[in-house]
Amino acid sequence: EFMLSLPVLVGLLFSLTIASLYFLKLYTYTVSQAELQDQVRISMERIVRDMSYTDQIQLIGNDVTLWVWTGSERQQITYSYKDSKLYRNTQPLTGDCRLGTILIIRFRCQKLSSRYFRIEITGRNYTIHRDFTLLTTVYLTDRECVLWQEE
Repeated sequence: EFMLSLPVLVGLLFSLTIASLYFLKLYTYTVSQAELQDQVRISMERIVRDMSYTDQIQLIGNDVTLWVWTGSERQQITYSYKDSKLYRNTQPLTGDCRLGTILIIRFRCQKLSSRYFRIEITGRNYTIHRDFTLLTTVYLTDRECVLWQEE
């Protein structure tokens, strides 16, 4: 009896191990993809929200400087792209993640017309080898926006 049940038990344990590894890999892929999308989406939302309160924009290379009205005072906010991360002033918007290595590989803001600006952010998850890109156009309403653009 033991000789007959041992191979069945080994086969069952092997099958359970393979299934567990498959589901672990699927979980890692799903969570990594969600983290990549969250980092890019949250960064984009923050930039677009700040741009909706600006009256001056300065584009210099990979840096976007906004002069934003917060209540009754005016504040300067600079978004910069360096070391494969996005920063809001000196605080990183992207970076640490639970699973894998997520880096921003592209950040671009360009003027389309006097009130339209296009923002593009692309992130890459090196664990699952996937990219995620968000592209949006911001329309500055009810303001005459002053733009300095230096390359």
